[in-house]
Amino acid sequence: MTTVPVGLSRDLAPGRVMRAWVSEVDVAIWRDLQGTAHAWNNRCPHRGMRLSHGFVRGDRLACLYHGWQFGKSGGCAHIPAHPDLEPPATIHTQVYDVAEGGGVLWVRVDGPADVPEMPDGFAPLRSMIFDCSAETAIQALAGTPLDGVTPQKKEQDIFQLGAFKIRALCNPIGGDETSLHFLVSAGATVGECRMLSRWCDAARRAAEAGKNREAA
Repeated sequence: MTTVPVGLSRDLAPGRVMRAWVSEVDVAIWRDLQGTAHAWNNRCPHRGMRLSHGFVRGDRLACLYHGWQFGKSGGCAHIPAHPDLEPPATIHTQVYDVAEGGGVLWVRVDGPADVPEMPDGFAPLRSMIFDCSAETAIQALAGTPLDGVTPQKKEQDIFQLGAFKIRALCNPIGGDETSLHFLVSAGATVGECRMLSRWCDAARRAAEAGKNREAA
């Protein structure tokens, strides 16, 4: 298994938790108040609640169900119902390696996260899920025009769309779904980013319509 993109760094502020997938592995991504990102299996060792529903307390992540708190190493650090108890070391979440590069969060579940070389000059645009395969998503991106301009595919995941370059990082997440994380060439204005975001929406509609036609 390889390192995969799971989100944009700017979307994970300190104290925030979000859900992601690495292949079909359900992952909770959270950032402590010091700014460090963490990636864990999205299941509390106590009752199996999704940790992505939890909340950050300083350098700990607390489960929403019973409030059990887990430290940065993944070990249980506090049980509210038994405040004087030192939790056994066996109560531990499964920790994955997470890295950041190019404004993107990268996770690997079976070894060190190796951030691929990222071209300079890109800024975050948005993340979204396409209800289709990665191949269908890329085909839709290449075939969806913006104001009559058809994208030109420059590299495996980079498209030229008029004056802008769009990088589409794909992460197939199982169940014929694909998580995509878009970057845009630096310098795009707020209005231009909104326009390009609408283009992403149009590409998703086209991709999912194409999938439905194939299924019929």
